[in-house]
Amino acid sequence: MASSQIDQAMVQSMNQVAHALGKLTIAEYVQDAATLELLRRYGVDYAQGNYIGKPREALMSIPRPPASRPQALRRAE
Repeated sequence: MASSQIDQAMVQSMNQVAHALGKLTIAEYVQDAATLELLRRYGVDYAQGNYIGKPREALMSIPRPPASRPQALRRAE
């Protein structure tokens, strides 16, 4: 994104629209410091990607809570 003016314009526009609608924004796939700095300047709320932290296997071994079974819907009488 840091090297493409078109990508920068898209990110700025999408961020502005989301904020106008009262939504927070999250940038994905942040790969370098230049991109992160641009996102900060544009006011993007959150960022994730390999530059910030690579995925870790340890998170995959955390047990998940048991899935709840959906209850059958009953017809109102």
